[in-house]
Amino acid sequence: MLDVFYSTQLRTMFVQIAVPPLPEPLWYSVPELFLSNVSLGAQVEVPLGSRKEIGYIVLIQDKVDLTYEVKEILSEPIRCFKDIWLLEWISKYYCEPISKVLDTAAPKIIPIKKSKWIYKEAGANTNNDKLSNLLSKLPQKASQLKSKATLKEALNLGLCRSVEVEDIPVNAQVPDWVKRDLELNEYQIKAVERIESGGTFLLFGATGSGKTEVYIELAKKTIKAGRGVLFLVPEIALTPQLIDRVRGRLDCEIALLHSGLSPKLRYYGWRLCLEGKSKVAIGARSAIFAPIDDIGLIIVDEEHDSSYKQSDGLRYNARDLAHVLAKKHKATLVLGSATPSLESYSQVKEIITLPPQSTKHLMLRSSLIDLSKERDKASSHISSSLKKEIDSVLAKKEQILILYNRRGFASYLLCSECNKPVSCPNCSVTLTFYKRKNIVQCHYCNHTGLAPQFCCGKALKECGAGTERILEEVEELFPNANVAKLDRESVKTMDEYREILEKVRSQKIDILVGTQMIAKGHDLPNVTLVGVLNCDIGLHMPDFRASEKTFQLLLQAGGRAGRDEKPGKVIFQTFTPNHPAIKSALKRDYTSFAQDELKTRKELGYPPYKKILRILAQSENQSEGLTLLSEIAQIINTLSGITVLGPAPCPIEKIKKHYRFHILCKADKSTELIVMVNTLKKTKWKKSIKVFFDIDPQDML
Repeated sequence: MLDVFYSTQLRTMFVQIAVPPLPEPLWYSVPELFLSNVSLGAQVEVPLGSRKEIGYIVLIQDKVDLTYEVKEILSEPIRCFKDIWLLEWISKYYCEPISKVLDTAAPKIIPIKKSKWIYKEAGANTNNDKLSNLLSKLPQKASQLKSKATLKEALNLGLCRSVEVEDIPVNAQVPDWVKRDLELNEYQIKAVERIESGGTFLLFGATGSGKTEVYIELAKKTIKAGRGVLFLVPEIALTPQLIDRVRGRLDCEIALLHSGLSPKLRYYGWRLCLEGKSKVAIGARSAIFAPIDDIGLIIVDEEHDSSYKQSDGLRYNARDLAHVLAKKHKATLVLGSATPSLESYSQVKEIITLPPQSTKHLMLRSSLIDLSKERDKASSHISSSLKKEIDSVLAKKEQILILYNRRGFASYLLCSECNKPVSCPNCSVTLTFYKRKNIVQCHYCNHTGLAPQFCCGKALKECGAGTERILEEVEELFPNANVAKLDRESVKTMDEYREILEKVRSQKIDILVGTQMIAKGHDLPNVTLVGVLNCDIGLHMPDFRASEKTFQLLLQAGGRAGRDEKPGKVIFQTFTPNHPAIKSALKRDYTSFAQDELKTRKELGYPPYKKILRILAQSENQSEGLTLLSEIAQIINTLSGITVLGPAPCPIEKIKKHYRFHILCKADKSTELIVMVNTLKKTKWKKSIKVFFDIDPQDML
């Protein structure tokens, strides 16, 4: 028979606490001192064995039936969420413990420091020299005043007053380039009117069509109606420009939520939402968890971007969660893109198309250079035709973007004698060579070392290329031009990112070389030429989305040219000119590409026609993961309605000294995969093997 423990206190409360990484919540009691602050999702310190841990309240009850005496929580609960229903939904859908979901979603709580400030009272005056001298220095922080005795006397006499003020961040000024007022064109007005009716919409806006202005107008109307706005962007790199444009148009407090902020700034943005001081939150993937009151509008900009999917830990997709959140709040959901994901394009019923605002952008010219037929290149990676175009654009004092979607100077270093590349000791990949730092580096485990010079007594060859090498070639070809680079090596902070973009806007940079970072969402009016040096990068990856991702990148990159009244041009250099993705990108024909690709997906049984699950096993022992996945595949094959591909080595078989194998499961419904995962998770396997279940995967590497 179960013993029943009741507190002898007049007011009794018990809470279930999810303590990461424990899979199951634990019961604790609440001392009377903390009763008034208890709420679902609140963060609290609890005893766990001989140590103290941080946990989150997931259930509140007046009494519990247990066979053991419940320990008390140790700290006052700090409110983190207004409601945890979304986190519970995520836990069930992605088959992860609620503790893991809460740990991912909750910000690091940083107590906001308070300073005592002293202010002179109106009309205060005195003949006392010391007090008069003190009053002349006000207002200032009390801690800075040297004579506390004099200060106390002034306070007692009513000559000044003290106020405790929170040290809160100060918003930066809105840049001059941001337009404060803007009239919508007829297409934008119609789009706003249609979206105002409510529902889920795909804003299929051609590059330069003014999707952001539609977003902001909808946000203004939503705020006026007293409801909240959640604005998601795929990458932190896109937030500075967007934030500036939104702040320039909306007269309200805006909460910023992304991992590029310091913990203090991030928690400050979270608090603005939690306390109801901000009705608008802008951020990357994790902003989906923002505790905004009564959400009326959710905007997912560049909805096609795979960055919305978390690739490790809790593998959630913020774009997909936006659908769940909108349904719960009865909010309007707007998915915006010039190159929509095939899932959204085929499943969202309401599609609104915006044409480019500029008539010049309608005349954007696209041309293709077949590198297999190119004999007289201007440099190793720049064709003579592209060089002529760049010369012409520079002569007109216009700007150029050069896209090469690889970092470093060379993809790898190779010995000409033994034909062995310099490889990572921890991963089955070559090390990228960085010439300016003279280092080699792994982009998966971050292994770094000085670049070797010789192997077998001979100098190593530099093979492949990256943005660093392209930068060098551009500088040699155009010595009078101001050239800069934008990739994850050259930009480490948001301020550095802003600085480069501002130099482009102010025309201090003539040619900007970069990875896909330069292709996303930037509005740079004087850029009239975009050159994509190798369209084939990524095209032949072992991923059923390879063609889609390549097409999207090419179209997005080309869209950076001719955004103002000056006509633009995009030049694609490729070894595979007849590939459907490249041919469609050349014509800027999304519809034909989507229809052909959807037909192929349907024939092969891939999303959006099937739901998929990737199961990945990794171990330091090469055979363990493969053996386990073979057993799992046999179990799944006995289930009706689920198709299994594999097991097979991952395209990158070894990362961080762990060998990796995977299987892909297909089903008609997510529920079939969820039931299967929950069943498999009850099975015990060797501790030396780590198994990951990725529902709706975006990454196949």
